[in-house]
Amino acid sequence: LRPGNLGNGAVRLPGRWNLDFSLGKKFAVTERVGLQIRADMFNSLNRTNFNAVSTNITASSFGRFTNTTGARIIQLNARLSF
Repeated sequence: LRPGNLGNGAVRLPGRWNLDFSLGKKFAVTERVGLQIRADMFNSLNRTNFNAVSTNITASSFGRFTNTTGARIIQLNARLSF
């Protein structure tokens, strides 16, 4: 094998596309006490984003995507203020 003549950054990955979503509501329990409920969704459409390409020319997976970003994450929280 002999080294090629391409420099760093010659292999480019496809663009990333991500949609995050947040929804919240505040409730007044009493005059001085409030309750806030919130839901956060990261990668809410659960789209697969590829982030690694095998660049080892001797590997059987050369030129293939080998890794993806994480799946959808949902976070729920509540806050009581007084």
